[in-house]
Amino acid sequence: LQIEQGIFRYLIDCRENNEKQIKLITTIIRFMIIQSIACIVIFLCISPFIHNEYKYFLMANLLMGIFSSLLLQICRGLADNATYAIGSFITGAFTVVLNVIFIVAFRWGAYGMLGATAISNFICAVYIFLKRKIYKYIKPKQFDKKILKEIIKYSVPLIPNMISWWIVSASDRTITIPDCVGSTYKLHFMVWYDSNGNPDSWNCKDKISGWCWGDNGYYWNSSELSEWGW
Repeated sequence: LQIEQGIFRYLIDCRENNEKQIKLITTIIRFMIIQSIACIVIFLCISPFIHNEYKYFLMANLLMGIFSSLLLQICRGLADNATYAIGSFITGAFTVVLNVIFIVAFRWGAYGMLGATAISNFICAVYIFLKRKIYKYIKPKQFDKKILKEIIKYSVPLIPNMISWWIVSASDRTITIPDCVGSTYKLHFMVWYDSNGNPDSWNCKDKISGWCWGDNGYYWNSSELSEWGW
């Protein structure tokens, strides 16, 4: 539901208001926990009909990714870019290291890759939860249904944008190179793709500029323009 983008957007408006931060974070974390439990229940009900050996690993990846992404965006919303950057680095570094260990050393194949991703996201989430002391922002009595509705109303329209970027990122998987061109040309394509043609690299550049504007431009608009009565 892109809830993590919604919590980021609303936390920007209350960076100086600790009481509202507590209300926002409590509401969203409680909602995400309920949502995750519902996903697990639904998954367990339909699991017998899903004939995929990786289904449990995929579910673990989904859940760990949800909370990792949520906590990262909470850091951004609270203007703690240092913790956000370290958390993102932890995810990337552990993913690479664990992939090498699980795939190369243990030869677990796809299980190792999926396991590495899930564990990396889990470590990132735990790090942010403890480093940023998120538990101090969680007070069950501060749950607010009105705030939840506002955030969902803001977040849901962002889903098509996320899907479109996923389609762009996945479109390259349909590209195949004939064996007749030789391994040298395949290598050249791979190098070019990683450095220039990879949609993810352009997406990353777009995200960097978007983050800069989101963290600074919007905050400037909401704080400075209000002083002018706009």
